[in-house]
Amino acid sequence: MATQVPAHSRSNVAGDMLARSGVPFGPERGLTLLGLVMRRSAAFPLVLAFGLSACLPSKQDVDTAQALIQIEDAINDIRQEQSSLHDSIDSLRLEVVKRDTVIKQLANLAGVQIPP
Repeated sequence: MATQVPAHSRSNVAGDMLARSGVPFGPERGLTLLGLVMRRSAAFPLVLAFGLSACLPSKQDVDTAQALIQIEDAINDIRQEQSSLHDSIDSLRLEVVKRDTVIKQLANLAGVQIPP
């Protein structure tokens, strides 16, 4: 029959089991926060070097990236040209409206009927 551990002492069960088993835990075993940080900081450059060497781009990847940059530049040029053309169209519409207004005023002064 298993003994039941009260809820308030369940968090200490693992620590009690380690203490009873005679396995040292803590500074005696070398498991300090400083030791763990030092081990991780020593392994970080190795992991970083391995990760970077495994991910070097191939010639095809570089060519694809260059082609994408060129396409992006071409699209930006097209957008600028489109904006310029749009400004030109707006300017031409304004000139047509002014011309039509002048024609209507001259026709009104001359007493000539202009069809709508």
